[in-house]
Amino acid sequence: ANFYYDKSDYEEALTNYKLAQINFEKAPNEKETGKIFLNIGNVYLAQSLDSKAYEYFLKALKIAEKLNHLKGISSAYNNIGLIYKDRHDAAKALDFFNKSLKISTQLNDKRGISSVSTNIGIVYADEKKYHLAIDYYHKSLEIDTELDDKLGMIICYNNIGEIYLKQKDLKSAQQNYEYGIALAEEIGNKSLLALLYLNMSSLNLEEKKLTEAF
Repeated sequence: ANFYYDKSDYEEALTNYKLAQINFEKAPNEKETGKIFLNIGNVYLAQSLDSKAYEYFLKALKIAEKLNHLKGISSAYNNIGLIYKDRHDAAKALDFFNKSLKISTQLNDKRGISSVSTNIGIVYADEKKYHLAIDYYHKSLEIDTELDDKLGMIICYNNIGEIYLKQKDLKSAQQNYEYGIALAEEIGNKSLLALLYLNMSSLNLEEKKLTEAF
């Protein structure tokens, strides 16, 4: 299921996740069932089926709360926050993200802290609160660098570059895009590489506009 999800073959991913769900429920293994509910929710979210995703994230949260599985609770809060982010409900998104961040910090779950910090940064970027967005992106980047999480670092460099581009700080934007491009080439991530080159094109257009303005 994870393999098909990574390949964006959501039909096959969903089929296999639901088979896993059936077997974990038969076992029974509530902790793993909760994880599967999160994964199923992610498949629906990737297809913009927010209501179905929300349904499964709540199921996961209910199980995690029953077991007092803090990491599971944090993950469910983070995922529910993603739904509200996609709905452009910044207040509710930040509420769930901050709940998740509090638990991840309590557990010293660095990957969890990095993930939710990025999501908080995205909400603030959408709200045009760029200074806050940058702060959270840098927090995530610091952790990803410590963990040598190159994929996470690429995402952070791209996000930071986008903020600087919006602020017309073209030099800083270019620097971050170049860092991201170098890492994307290193790990061979073509989708992120394409995104970074697209953003570099936007930067080049902006530089041309500013040159023409003078």
